[in-house]
Amino acid sequence: AGLANPAVRLARASTKTACHAAKKKAAPKKKAAAKKEAPAEEPEEAAGFNPGDRVSAKWHEDRQWYPALVLYQKDDTTWDVSFDEPTEPEQISSVQDIKLIKRGEKGAEEMHEVPLKVGDKVWGWWMDDRKWYDATLESIEEDGKLKIKWNEPDEDGPEIEAKPRHEVKLRKRKW
Repeated sequence: AGLANPAVRLARASTKTACHAAKKKAAPKKKAAAKKEAPAEEPEEAAGFNPGDRVSAKWHEDRQWYPALVLYQKDDTTWDVSFDEPTEPEQISSVQDIKLIKRGEKGAEEMHEVPLKVGDKVWGWWMDDRKWYDATLESIEEDGKLKIKWNEPDEDGPEIEAKPRHEVKLRKRKW
């Protein structure tokens, strides 16, 4: 009923305008305060990608984006990466479509084989069957051998076995 009265509408409009003007006037103060803070350091995109950088890269088979680790730069526009869940035969993939997720350690050396860490899901080579089987990386020995725990150990075989590096492939990276 009060809104039909032009005086009430004018008073409410004036109040809204005054509130809006006050908010607008206060806003530049917040922006000015924000400018005084040190700007966040942005990644050096122009420098490209470095070994150890966490990235999202397009896989050539299905053209979908997947998380990966940069191993090294092949040429001006191509990087070799290790996807977090690679296919068994393709442990290292060359990619051109790549986006930074997180910078790795500065000065990291190029990696020419897929890095493995304790806890990674892996495939281990079972010579008797001449097949790759699921396992988990339990430890990395001083002599470079990898101790893996078979997911489904053979009745006659060991549950945990030391394997040379070439008999172990990444199945799923643990982060």
